[in-house]
Amino acid sequence: MSDNLTKKKFSSLIIACCAAAGGFGVAAAETATPPMMTTPTATRAAAIEAQTGVVSFGFDSAALDRNDERKLAGLANWISVHPGYRLVAEGFTDAYGSEVYNAGLASERSHVVRDALLATSGVEDDRVVAVVYGEGHLSAAPYAASNRAVVVYAVKMTPQEIARQALPEGIAVIWGG
Repeated sequence: MSDNLTKKKFSSLIIACCAAAGGFGVAAAETATPPMMTTPTATRAAAIEAQTGVVSFGFDSAALDRNDERKLAGLANWISVHPGYRLVAEGFTDAYGSEVYNAGLASERSHVVRDALLATSGVEDDRVVAVVYGEGHLSAAPYAASNRAVVVYAVKMTPQEIARQALPEGIAVIWGG
């Protein structure tokens, strides 16, 4: 993990709670309580290790596959039964392409995930917040496929608090209609 990933300060809650139970199924999402993480680095690391809070994308793509749709359905179900939380969808890219192009691709990826979560969960628009990082926060070697992802986790913060934490390093924060 890059040191850049350790700079954000908000405490968060990982949606990787059901990895031991075989993934994020609808029944598991309704009854499980995600563990509290004290740092965003631990949150991202747990999400990446469990693969329940990470949506991976192909090269130069923002398309979801069937496994990702099922994963997002579980996350959407979880947020719909936990009204005190918001989901944060952080979009990243690898270092291929220009910085401007990668910012656009990361934005498209985070929007695709946010839109899928909102459509499936039925929660208010401000309960799923997209944060765009592009290639600025690489989690692995600059050209690694693992950078082509959106990391999703839950927080007990307002969209404005999320924006204040993300914008010093992020490109954009999107919530609401």
